[in-house]
Amino acid sequence: MSSIRRLSALGPILLTCLLSAGGRTVYDIPSLSADLGFTPPRTTEFDLTVKVISPCTATDMRFYVTDGTNLLQLVDKAHWPRVTFAANDIIRAKGRIRPKGNPDCLQIDVLGKGSPEPIADATISDINLGKFYRRLVRVRGKIRAIFRDEIDPEWASITLCDDAGTLQLEFMPSEDEFRRLQGLVDAEVRVLGIPYESHFTDRGNRRFLPATLSVRSLDSIKILRPAPQDPFSVPEIDAAEFARAGFMVNQRRSAVGYVLAAYGGNRLIVRTKRGDIMNVELAENAMPDFGARIRTVGYPATDFYRINLTDAIWREEKGEPMPDETVKVVSLSELLTNGQGLPMIKPSYHGHAIRISGTVRALPGPGNAEKRLTVESESSNIAVDISGCPQLLGRIEPGCEVEVSGICVMPTSNWHPKASLPRIGEVFIALRTAADLRILRQPPWWTPARLFTLIAALIAGLATIAVWNRLLKR
Repeated sequence: MSSIRRLSALGPILLTCLLSAGGRTVYDIPSLSADLGFTPPRTTEFDLTVKVISPCTATDMRFYVTDGTNLLQLVDKAHWPRVTFAANDIIRAKGRIRPKGNPDCLQIDVLGKGSPEPIADATISDINLGKFYRRLVRVRGKIRAIFRDEIDPEWASITLCDDAGTLQLEFMPSEDEFRRLQGLVDAEVRVLGIPYESHFTDRGNRRFLPATLSVRSLDSIKILRPAPQDPFSVPEIDAAEFARAGFMVNQRRSAVGYVLAAYGGNRLIVRTKRGDIMNVELAENAMPDFGARIRTVGYPATDFYRINLTDAIWREEKGEPMPDETVKVVSLSELLTNGQGLPMIKPSYHGHAIRISGTVRALPGPGNAEKRLTVESESSNIAVDISGCPQLLGRIEPGCEVEVSGICVMPTSNWHPKASLPRIGEVFIALRTAADLRILRQPPWWTPARLFTLIAALIAGLATIAVWNRLLKR
């Protein structure tokens, strides 16, 4: 009984301790940082006196503060976008950790002015090695690519590179700022920002990002050498130069050729004016038509079969129309196996026109962006990309016997020095025009689906008659 009394007396004390641990108030950055990132988030309140390193922007309510040793990102939940503080202001910030795990400021009072924050000069390698995290740094490099984040379109991702590596920059620009950013591709710049590392939490989509530099505004990007006024004026790709550089040329190069296939939203296969097959990965999703003569500009890369261009742009070029190519009739066994019947992909077919015959077994589902049919031939299946001529879907149904002509596509990832050999990911046929698919025979009208429908209708009819007879007897 005495034990029970002691436990009863301790109950309120334990409850008070648990509540204070879950909803405590902290007064310094290390304590607040320790409570961030938990799942579910803690209900910690904070009361900090700190110096502002970089204030909020017109598009971003986050801002960075420091206590002289530690750096932290806060969110101005109460005043943004009518921000009342500036860089180097000493402020008292009160708030709490909200359900999404962000430290929201509910009250901000400006107490005075502090000295400017020191800026460290860093290289891309320094930041990738984990140096200078959560410090204000300047880093120099060339802007290689700029694009809207596909999982969060308010953000833009910028790739900064030098001869030693690449660094990702994050920035929340306005529409006007984003258009101005796009004009900086290939410019040499010096960027002011704050590097941070991934926290490997269960929240968020990209949990294992490499080093990232948080950039606050366009004013943080100083142009040292502007991008070429005409981005299409760069030299054409030279295979010998590419090989001498160890397959890693960090300068834009161009190529002129004809579009053989366009697929995947931003992928092209181009036959250059020299007759080489080249894969092109576009920076944007605007696609040229089949047969168009284009000049494309991008960064050289290789999959060890050919020289390709990545982060590319294009424009149409005047010239002779694309010459016809002889279409080779092949079987799937010839395309995908060796003489002994073992699986073996023949990369020499990539980018060339082939023709197969078979039976349509599956159509793309509603809303399927890739628009691919599945065609069975010789007891094997191959995908047929009809995204260039989606009007064919109204004419085709499963069971059609068809003859398919098109460009054989074998997508292969580009190589980089720390990776193993690139591998061919798949094999499919990309139609060039609607004339590339010829229906040899429509499926028989009497199909299993229609038979089941008829049986169901007969059963329903018999059930209706039986019910009606029963009602008449009553």
